[in-house]
Amino acid sequence: MTDNQEHTEELRERVSFWIYKMFEYGMTEKTLMIKFSSTKQYINALKNRSGSVGLEVIKKIIKVDNKINVRWLLIGEGDMYSENNYSAADETFKSNILENKYDTIDKTAYTTVVKAWEQDRVLWTKQISVLTDIIEKKL
Repeated sequence: MTDNQEHTEELRERVSFWIYKMFEYGMTEKTLMIKFSSTKQYINALKNRSGSVGLEVIKKIIKVDNKINVRWLLIGEGDMYSENNYSAADETFKSNILENKYDTIDKTAYTTVVKAWEQDRVLWTKQISVLTDIIEKKL
């Protein structure tokens, strides 16, 4: 299995998980069909991890559930609704998806964003180190 195939499978798993969570939270299949402008068969295919998951599906999920952690959805990092690991890059990427700035969501598109997240993480680590030093000096 190639990296892309593996990523696609993992993405299907997260989409399926999200659908089941929406049902747990009280959303009906009919409501999801309306929000996705799709058929029951397609929703079932997504739910059963056999449906195609492309940019349109990602956009629909973000529109239906604007609190979803896009990093979790796309690459499986963090929690589905984690705000602790959320950055400006996440919001920018989510906005770019909704504004049709990507033709597809593939490894290249989110690799760029992941690099930005890694830069954020490095910056946060440095900031934490500086703050830790300040606290230790004052104690």
